[in-house]
Amino acid sequence: LSEKLNTDFEVLTKDYIGSEVFKEKYSNNYTQDWFIIYRNVTGAVNNRTTVATIIPKLPVVLSAYILKFEINHSFKEQTCFLANINSFVFDFVSRRKIGGSHLSVYVFDQIPVIPPLIYTSKLLDKISACVLRLTYTSKSLIQFALDLGYNEDPFRWDERERFQLQCELDAIYAHLYGLEKEEMDYILETFPIVKRKDIAKYGSYRTKETILQLYDEFAWVREEMKQQPNR
Repeated sequence: LSEKLNTDFEVLTKDYIGSEVFKEKYSNNYTQDWFIIYRNVTGAVNNRTTVATIIPKLPVVLSAYILKFEINHSFKEQTCFLANINSFVFDFVSRRKIGGSHLSVYVFDQIPVIPPLIYTSKLLDKISACVLRLTYTSKSLIQFALDLGYNEDPFRWDERERFQLQCELDAIYAHLYGLEKEEMDYILETFPIVKRKDIAKYGSYRTKETILQLYDEFAWVREEMKQQPNR
């Protein structure tokens, strides 16, 4: 926790490559100064199957894949994609598609995501604000924050706030995927490790209870989706 609270703390690697090699490989193909990556090594019996995040523009080993976006996709649309693939709904599908210990690209490409045209400006603002608070906890991601229009110090790591924001995003994506409350209830029951840890620590399945409570509060998401003429 002390490392997470320290916005100057960075994990150092034992493996390095020349900066010119890195620039030659990535500079022309990736114009922004940060990457969205997802972890390749996983398993259907893990706590979560799909784990993705934002990192500074640095070399990545084969155990993680860099996601490349077309130039017409805004920074906010990219953060929405990140929130989408970290959602319980996406995870529910991904763990049924993998057959071993890897979430390969060809499998990842088959999992349904919410298309950019579904997001209204209100949804883009809400989701990207949550992702910013969850992600920008290190000074190494200053450029990411600036790209989203935020020019302040990194956010302080706060477990309670992070849990609330994550549950809000899951409630939003339950609506974006068109799920009824009972269907979301069923999906959350298919994560036994999350449930077991919650019960051991809090005495109840806190994650499910919070998401289902927020599901009702975010009913406006469906009305927002109807405003999109291209839907």
